[in-house]
Amino acid sequence: STEPTTSTTALSVTALVLASDGIGPLPFGMQAARAMNGLTQALGRAEKITPVPANANCGATRIFGWKDFNVLVNEVTSQSGGSPGLAGWSLGATAPSSGGFKTDKGIGIGSTLAAVKTAYGPAVSVAGPTFAIRGANNVISGELEGSGDSARVKALRAGVSCAV
Repeated sequence: STEPTTSTTALSVTALVLASDGIGPLPFGMQAARAMNGLTQALGRAEKITPVPANANCGATRIFGWKDFNVLVNEVTSQSGGSPGLAGWSLGATAPSSGGFKTDKGIGIGSTLAAVKTAYGPAVSVAGPTFAIRGANNVISGELEGSGDSARVKALRAGVSCAV
């Protein structure tokens, strides 16, 4: 048998590291079809596909969902606005499993605020039940259950977000 190469190896779930500027090797702005192909290789077909209403004006045209992990893409259309391609991601504890998604420093749903602060240091800012982790070019924002350093992360997102 032949050894797999990077060009033929399917993207794995472990490669899908949550970042302020994309998802693992899939950067924001990557062509939507290419990004979705990689995500489908790693996660299977999306369980839910939600069209974003044209009047939402949030820089995305569709939301693809796997349990509590959502990916926003902006396909080039006359009303889409914003930058085309992979536009954002969100992870929330609304489903039984968060799929084990984590940031490059191991932060995910259920991590404590203390762990976030330890992992990211001065890049973290906290305002009540929300926090932000400043990356080089973008931000990961999050929501907390409770307050103080023992509060647990209940949601994370980066890039554009749409309320639909």
